Amino acid sequence: MTHLCEKIMSTLPSWRKLNGPNQLMSLQQFVYDVQDQLNPLAREGDLRRIAQQLHSAGEINIMQSETVQDVLLLDPRWLCTNVLGKLLSVETPRALHHYRGRYTVEDVQRLVPDSDVEELLQILDAMDICARDLSSGTMVDIPALIKTDNLHRSWTDEEDEGRVYGGVRIVPVEYLTPFPCGIFHKVQVNLCRWIHQQSTEGDADIRLWVNGCKIANRGAELLVLLVNHGQGIEVQVRGLETEKIKCCLLLDSVCSTMENVMATTLPGLLTVKHYLSPQQLREHHEPVMIYQPRDFFRAQTLKETSLTNTMGGYKESFSSIMCFGCHDVYSQASLGMDIHASDLNLLTRRKLCRLLDPPDPMGKDWCLLAMNLGLPDLVAKYNTNNGAPKEFLPSPVHALLREWASYPESTVGILMSKLRELGRRDAADFLLKASSVFKINLDGNGQEAYDSSCNSGTSYNSISSVVSRKDSHVWNPAV
Repeated sequence: MTHLCEKIMSTLPSWRKLNGPNQLMSLQQFVYDVQDQLNPLAREGDLRRIAQQLHSAGEINIMQSETVQDVLLLDPRWLCTNVLGKLLSVETPRALHHYRGRYTVEDVQRLVPDSDVEELLQILDAMDICARDLSSGTMVDIPALIKTDNLHRSWTDEEDEGRVYGGVRIVPVEYLTPFPCGIFHKVQVNLCRWIHQQSTEGDADIRLWVNGCKIANRGAELLVLLVNHGQGIEVQVRGLETEKIKCCLLLDSVCSTMENVMATTLPGLLTVKHYLSPQQLREHHEPVMIYQPRDFFRAQTLKETSLTNTMGGYKESFSSIMCFGCHDVYSQASLGMDIHASDLNLLTRRKLCRLLDPPDPMGKDWCLLAMNLGLPDLVAKYNTNNGAPKEFLPSPVHALLREWASYPESTVGILMSKLRELGRRDAADFLLKASSVFKINLDGNGQEAYDSSCNSGTSYNSISSVVSRKDSHVWNPAV
């Protein structure tokens, strides 16, 4: 810590006292105050780095989001105690009490009368505590304060003629433990934000309750539920038989929103999609059959295009499970073993690196894998057993996967096969449960693909572009 940083830290208490009931300021104002009161020769870049150090030490907090840029919180305790404490505590007599978690700006202002409510709401929005309804201008959604749990958690007793159903359950790959407390509130906030952006013409709506929400958008309906004691987030979609593509779009967009929340909040947590039985969703049957990635891989190995629902005693096609039977989407998809190795996400690659980088006494490590994949040159390049000085080196498995994935014939299925030949069943089994099973290709031969796969989210425009192509593939009725 530099002398200037220590001097700023010792000055913070007086600045906090001077700012009184509002501890927020711009980072530019912070730079100006330091130059004006402490060191006129301090450069802005240096002061920004010092501010980051103070942020890391917990002395201040720097807010960054789509709506808030370079806002500095002088006293984090002020925000936690004087603002969030009043806003969220059930013990505070004046705390917000609406059961639906929807409030007016005036409700919030009454709790913090000495603060700029607009600035404060921007901060709460940046922290994913609330979502502003820009269409009304005066309403705020705070999911953490929702008390009601009496809304419909299913579509039981509703008319189902001519409807298609489908859905997924997002779960951690490696650990069967509940998601951290508060993550679903962040999901609800981001879904509120997303639906407010979609409802420019009043054609989208969202209803929230404890551990759930219901979305209606573009002719399709969707339920998002925290299930299995918090160990999974379930997304169920239904729509008219003639609106299959809208169901695909809605499921895709909502899953992308949720996975972005996971990536920013829990960047080291690898999640995967398990698919729900569309037939049992239509029949409102509980519990619902869950199809895991390994089920699709095993069916592919047997040259099958459907899975057996052991609970219902019937088979369901891949297309009905993954994309509501939308043939325009399914005809341009890569499935499971046929997905290109370059589409393995970063966390999956990291896990493979941890498994295969360490030398194996029987030689069943990355060196032999490189030989089996036809890349012997990499062994000589990255082998550290040649007397070279011990220093930090890049992961050889990462380099191997990057090089091998540059070839068009490199697929997840081939990688699994090579790992099993090597005797590394642990790595192959990990891929079996963590890999994507459905990926849409933008061109006919599968070389140009979506930026992200069905197990890590896709974009609204990606699926739209697929179904709008006039030269889309003809659907194979045997699927």
